[in-house]
Amino acid sequence: MGYTADSIQEVKQAANIVDIVGSFVLLKKNGSNHFGLCPFHDEKTPSFTVSAGKQMFYCFGCGSGGDVIKFIMKQKSASFSDAVREIAGIAGITLTEDKGGINPSLYSAPKMPGAGREQVKDFATPAPYPAPATTQSAAWLAKAAAFTTWAHKKLLENPEKMEWLHARGINAETIRTACLGWNPGEHGRDLWRHRSTWGLPEELKKDGKAKRLWLPKGLVIPLLLKDTGEKSKNIEENSCGSPQINGCNQVLRIRIRRFYDRPPDYYVIPGSAMDAMALATARPAVVLTESELDAILINQEAGDLVSAIAMGTARAKPAGKVLDQLVKAAVILVALDFDPAGAEALEFWKNYFPQSTRWPPVGGKDPGEMFAAGVSIRDWIQSGIPASFSTGPSLLSQRKGVGGALKPEPKAPASTESSCSPLQQLADLLKTSPVSIHNTPDRLHIRQPRKWAKDHWQKSKQISELVFFNPDVFDFICAHPEEVITGKNILAVKGV
Repeated sequence: MGYTADSIQEVKQAANIVDIVGSFVLLKKNGSNHFGLCPFHDEKTPSFTVSAGKQMFYCFGCGSGGDVIKFIMKQKSASFSDAVREIAGIAGITLTEDKGGINPSLYSAPKMPGAGREQVKDFATPAPYPAPATTQSAAWLAKAAAFTTWAHKKLLENPEKMEWLHARGINAETIRTACLGWNPGEHGRDLWRHRSTWGLPEELKKDGKAKRLWLPKGLVIPLLLKDTGEKSKNIEENSCGSPQINGCNQVLRIRIRRFYDRPPDYYVIPGSAMDAMALATARPAVVLTESELDAILINQEAGDLVSAIAMGTARAKPAGKVLDQLVKAAVILVALDFDPAGAEALEFWKNYFPQSTRWPPVGGKDPGEMFAAGVSIRDWIQSGIPASFSTGPSLLSQRKGVGGALKPEPKAPASTESSCSPLQQLADLLKTSPVSIHNTPDRLHIRQPRKWAKDHWQKSKQISELVFFNPDVFDFICAHPEEVITGKNILAVKGV
């Protein structure tokens, strides 16, 4: 039996998805969304969310999602027509039959924000990742710990690679704490091993020959149990016990950063767990990055202020303990790489985590490039979180003109007459640089050619520090009547 499109639309408009889902799932409101344990798979940490505004549900754990009709169809294994009829009964709607019937295949649930179904699938599938390991064998854990220990020793013996990390801001103490390593390979070539030696099942190539395990040369970045927010994992037990490395818990994942012109830049050893790296999890403010190296750097520079979480890719979604932490976070700074993928991901974070704010790196596409450009990571973090969370002032959190309020008349700092005043310094720098300051109601940011910023990192750093960390200059820029400020118009203001 089918129903008219108008009847179905009336049912969807009358139904309250929060009430209907809430009759099956215990929901807890957080911000504009409701969270609970997913009814479609086993989990201990809530990853199931319901949006009253969008009238849709979505599970970060299993990927199930749709509107209220889809929920009833999945929850009760009901047909489309049966689900519509049940919801109509709850909402008190009288359905009108469609003599010609309705083709359920034409029905489509609401799409995730800003994306079609295929895009949503892509959003949730990082590449080139192997399939997540649900249970890690003791053999894999033992090999991973031994490989990481060996690679860590090789890194400490390699001044060139140590200097590469130092140039990205990661110091020797952090290298040891994070157990970073270097795989030099054998005779200048990548390592190849039998999969069985790592406790992995045999796989065959198209020609019927057994696949070997690829361990490419490169920087070894392990994920340690202590950096996942979990106290224990689903690990196969045997007499080998729990491998340790440098006093840390199990090595759950090994990612290798390759230094080749051909892809992939990053490779994850099969059998690895795919948890996000979460550092300093007891902080009310969170910074999201793509790479573990960036999260490690932020934790080194500002671990007392924020929790740094490495998602692995701009398209990854949170789950487990990380999802729980993000739901409870007071502030989330989305510092994904400053590229199209990072900008696209912001819509997802804003929709599901209203406390999130786009916080792009300054002077580079990621925190590592920021450091190389001379920008203070700690100052950059402090500018994005409330002053009560940090040990210093938070200028951006106190900026004027946000939220549609009228901007006050810009007042030049008292020492404008002096050629050494901060405002005059900024004006002089802008006049000789291809840099512009964009002051919109949503945010204040600096635009500069990446190559120029890299070649002139000292100038780039000076401009950033004057704009973001000098209160008088900051207030002047926020109150400036122009949205795009350059060396030509920065001082073209009445009274300056």
